[in-house]
Amino acid sequence: MLFRFRDSLNLLLSSLNSLAKNLCPELGNKGSLDHNSINLWNLAEKREEVIEYMKQDIILLGGVMQKAQKLCWDVYKVDIEKWMTVASLALGIYQIKYFNDRNPMPGGKPVRHSNLSGMDLDSMCGFIEAYVECPDSMGRPFLPYRGKDNILLFPGRTLMTRIRSRSMV
Repeated sequence: MLFRFRDSLNLLLSSLNSLAKNLCPELGNKGSLDHNSINLWNLAEKREEVIEYMKQDIILLGGVMQKAQKLCWDVYKVDIEKWMTVASLALGIYQIKYFNDRNPMPGGKPVRHSNLSGMDLDSMCGFIEAYVECPDSMGRPFLPYRGKDNILLFPGRTLMTRIRSRSMV
């Protein structure tokens, strides 16, 4: 038998309880166990409680991983077992499904356009510097950025930003 031990949190980025509620609610909930109350001296008396908790944990993890595997396979034809992290899975999906090594990539001498209205942005490859205006009715503007001390900032109505355009596929 071959066993592969993986950290599901690196791949699915959520708690097992949350994943189980969303992906396989039919398996029940995770339950709870006061981990701080268990120690070497009382482990024998709490044995059954710990075993039942661990059984449910394993059932939920198996169900979540099977459902995630099926979703990735159905949508992308990708086997999630091949990757250890969500970042490597995303890169794998991109390389398998979307990457075309004959796509033009931005390079060379930049060409500046002062007005892009009426131009087909989907056919452009490169970077766009844009002046963005948010409606007054918007409670929280949609282009946050990280400021000093890594604090997430939501600027007022306007923001000058650099947006990377899609490369042609």
